[in-house]
Amino acid sequence: MARILYPKHGGFQFYSLAEWSLADNDAQNQTKPVAGDTILLTANSAQVLCNDAWAAASLSHLGVGTSEWQFSGQIAEVGTIVLDKIVATIEAANIIAANFDLGTAGSLTSSDDFSVMGDFLLDGGTINTTDDIMTLDGDALYSSGTVTLLNLKMTGTSNTLGWSTASPLNSLEIASGATITSAADVWTMALAGAGDLVMNDTLEFSSTAAGFWTYTGQVTGTGMVDFRYQSSSPGSTDIDIDCTGGLGIRTNATHAMTFGAGLDCNAKPLKILGTGAGDLMTVNMATFGLTCGAMSLGDSGATSGSGVLNMGSGIFNVASIIMGNDANTGNVLAFDTSSVFLTGTIDGNSEDTNPMTMTSTGANLHGGTLLDVAVSGPLHCWGVTNSGVISVDVLHEGSNAGAALGGMQSMMGVAA
Repeated sequence: MARILYPKHGGFQFYSLAEWSLADNDAQNQTKPVAGDTILLTANSAQVLCNDAWAAASLSHLGVGTSEWQFSGQIAEVGTIVLDKIVATIEAANIIAANFDLGTAGSLTSSDDFSVMGDFLLDGGTINTTDDIMTLDGDALYSSGTVTLLNLKMTGTSNTLGWSTASPLNSLEIASGATITSAADVWTMALAGAGDLVMNDTLEFSSTAAGFWTYTGQVTGTGMVDFRYQSSSPGSTDIDIDCTGGLGIRTNATHAMTFGAGLDCNAKPLKILGTGAGDLMTVNMATFGLTCGAMSLGDSGATSGSGVLNMGSGIFNVASIIMGNDANTGNVLAFDTSSVFLTGTIDGNSEDTNPMTMTSTGANLHGGTLLDVAVSGPLHCWGVTNSGVISVDVLHEGSNAGAALGGMQSMMGVAA
């Protein structure tokens, strides 16, 4: 039976009414609620959970109706808070708990920033932080449920994050000094902060808005990062990715992304591709540089999804460049006026039938090997080895000036 709790001199007394209400901060001599009670915490009464009688208590399965909790204060020393079938409103609360569980059919809405010092689990309910931030010192895990809007700031030093869902985080911040390791794929619309993010799964960006990357730390681990949706630009913050799978930039339509800062994939892979037949992903580096290991343009599967890289005028350090699949007829590598330092091979026809389109407006290529490369416009090569058929617009400079180009001699000579 639902009960109501009114203060009286020297303590509290229960009455059997339609609602149980804590209307006073005097937390002495109270009895912990039981399963089946309908709970209403008024805005000034959150401190009642700090008393000795409830210390380390487990507040789970407290409600069965559509009642409401309002938190505005500090809820401390509580083992677990489970909002199971409970509608909760948080008002500038500092929730200190071992675990915070938004249970089946639960609902949590904030009207101010709030903190959770334990773990947070979404397993069937609905959360909406509106424009506010949930600061979390524990783990954040998604099991099921709906995110209307969730801005999450993680501050722990050895905590885990798993958020693989079509209801992504609206923003994820890894606070300076924090170390967060993935426990599953993580879907988010934006990444910020400066702490350590260890991705052993996939970090999936689902933002259509520009400026989704303001993170100044480094992504490491055995997983990968995926820019999958149609944002026009990651923003003006340098990107540092050093996880094993590197970075994929992809679209399921026709889309272009322009970088406003440098991209460093260290020695890890970079893939630029459309994911389906006729899909085309274009990356514009403008004036910014890029570092990566093996780069591929186009889908490696049996589709005609293609990739385009416009290098611009930046400095590039690349191990190799190949096309993903012979069906990628839209692949384009535009050297523009860039300076490229190559340690491996640029293979312009790695699938033998449909060569990659290559253009240059005076770019400089240093080192490596050109294999079956047909470039439209002058490409100045310094210490580059030829293999296969090379077009006459490839100009060898320095000690290799006038070198034989795949059986053909340069007809353009050495550029001034």
